Amino acid sequence: MLEALLHGALLGLILSGLIGPVFFMLLETSLAHGYRKALVFDLGVFFSDLFCLLISYYGTSELLSDVHAQDWFFYAGGIIFISFGIVRFFTKPLKAMRNTFRKKNYYRVFIKGFLLNIVNPSVLLFWVATCTLAISLYGYGSVNIFLFFTGIMLTVLFFDQVKILSARYFKQRITPTFIFRMNQLVGVVFFVFGILLILKNLFR
Repeated sequence: MLEALLHGALLGLILSGLIGPVFFMLLETSLAHGYRKALVFDLGVFFSDLFCLLISYYGTSELLSDVHAQDWFFYAGGIIFISFGIVRFFTKPLKAMRNTFRKKNYYRVFIKGFLLNIVNPSVLLFWVATCTLAISLYGYGSVNIFLFFTGIMLTVLFFDQVKILSARYFKQRITPTFIFRMNQLVGVVFFVFGILLILKNLFR
């Protein structure tokens, strides 16, 4: 049980290392509007991830109820991870996004965080691949798979708070070279996850 939680925390740590539009918006919101609005924005992102996770989990549950569909689905999950890894490895650094919240209320800030994350199709694809990985490791409906996802979500939420509180520090030190190297590191990890998922399916 503890192992599943730690595996989830490890993947959550890797996910926290992604640097994209949500990351920059989180920093900008913290700098421009303070901790509370940044927290509300982050909760919007968190619940959009949770929404995508639930859709992916129950969607894969239906697909994998057919034993004959399991092989291709596990391969598809591995290919998604590999594709993410390759794209992330070669993607050039994104420029920081300007914050547009101004005097908007907390409800709108929450919705903005939710929508900014969920409109990115790679988010849903990531959770589909993650659910496939988790199912291959722990099976459906187990306590371990719940702990695995809990480890991911809580780790991401924790490190988002670190980013918010350390916004001024991050803002001064995030250079294009740093972003590129971080994305390359995450890309390699995703690529390895994909290869392992495919190999696990080949030899199971």
